[in-house]
Amino acid sequence: MTVSHLGQRTIGLIFLLVGVGGTAWSWYTATTEGYYYRKAALIFPVFAILGMAAIFFPLDEQGQEGELSLARPERFLKYPTSWKVLTIVALIAGFANWFALSQVGDK
Repeated sequence: MTVSHLGQRTIGLIFLLVGVGGTAWSWYTATTEGYYYRKAALIFPVFAILGMAAIFFPLDEQGQEGELSLARPERFLKYPTSWKVLTIVALIAGFANWFALSQVGDK
């Protein structure tokens, strides 16, 4: 399945909106209600950053269909360097958000 750059950017925008909205909601519930959901604190920042990555760095079709799938870890090595770096940054941001929320939610 070939997805155009416009399609990737549209999906990226949806991921960005969901990620930012979910992160804001997590912070709102942690600061006002005193609780938060751990999985949401980890996942939503990752969605936001990978959504931005899809907007600014859409993937080109490379070779056979499905070659850029994350179904197998060795295929991640075929991704462009920008995507590799942003994926690592997204994971670090998710853990940093979870850690920050755990400090707020415990008080």
